[in-house]
Amino acid sequence: MKNEIIEYCNPCYPDVPYYKCTVDGITYHSRELSNVLEFRDDRIANANYYVELAKREAIAMAAFMKYVKFKD
Repeated sequence: MKNEIIEYCNPCYPDVPYYKCTVDGITYHSRELSNVLEFRDDRIANANYYVELAKREAIAMAAFMKYVKFKD
């Protein structure tokens, strides 16, 4: 299910519950359910902001890569 919060077991800490959620390809992990809920709610409520941010990041990266000189 999209935007579903999943509880899973970290093999290094089997007695501690971990949670994760993926929204639009961004995954957040935490031991605190409240942090994962906050991440999910923020990504959903501010979806337009994150789309605009991704566009600006792509423009900035393209401008940066235009002048990068790679050594052979």
